[in-house]
Amino acid sequence: MKKLLKSFVVFAISLYFGALIIDNVTFAKGYQTLFWAALFLTAGNFLIKPIIKFLLLPINAITLGLFRFASGLLTIWLLTFLIGDVQFSSFNFPQITIFSQTIPSFQLTEIWSLLPFSVIILIISNILGWFLT
Repeated sequence: MKKLLKSFVVFAISLYFGALIIDNVTFAKGYQTLFWAALFLTAGNFLIKPIIKFLLLPINAITLGLFRFASGLLTIWLLTFLIGDVQFSSFNFPQITIFSQTIPSFQLTEIWSLLPFSVIILIISNILGWFLT
């Protein structure tokens, strides 16, 4: 029970700060939607994610673990599919010049905008989980 509560708090904080960092995420009903999304991610982390990892095991073995982020991405996609109040808009990346190298601007559609959000959620939840142990 303590592990579930810790996971719920970590996912709630991760979703909140992830939505602050990446502005293409909106929770239509505010904190109520954030609560349900964190509850779904907690349940998904213990029930759905192991099934997704098992199904993606051959691809993960071929890519030597680089495809591991796909399980988090699929869990976030299921979150948006099952909880309609979590909405993603397209992600606009501005043009950046670093050390005379220019990265052109580009736009990600709603499906591909889940990728940076799932990476941010993964990073924040791992850091918070590390601090809470």
